[in-house]
Amino acid sequence: MIFNRITSCVIGPGLTEIRDSVIIMRNTNYKKLDNIFIERWSPRAFLFDPITDEDIKTIFEAARWSPSCFNEQPWRFVYAQQPNDLENFRSVLTDSNQLWANKAPLLIFAFSRKVFPIIINQIVGQILIRVLHGWH
Repeated sequence: MIFNRITSCVIGPGLTEIRDSVIIMRNTNYKKLDNIFIERWSPRAFLFDPITDEDIKTIFEAARWSPSCFNEQPWRFVYAQQPNDLENFRSVLTDSNQLWANKAPLLIFAFSRKVFPIIINQIVGQILIRVLHGWH
């Protein structure tokens, strides 16, 4: 059970509320919901073991195949693995995120377009149709 893993990470006074909120979040009346969603875990503790280049390539290949609106894959990723780069990445994080990120051997920033070229093309196409229609 995921809660056992979370309990082993939640140590120290004053963290009972966090543990109790995790129990509440895990309760659901939806019987068809797969446990993979209910028991998912967001770790905030990392080993500072290096990640292989092959594992990094696999992470980005999985991201490349993830679904997106209009199949546009509007995201771009920048990652840091070297100590100087990691320090630069950490410097823009909030203090609370720096606490867990200080031990992460790899940090990835994701950027995304807010406007899709397909939509721009459709709008331009509609404008051209209207302009050309007006010329007839």
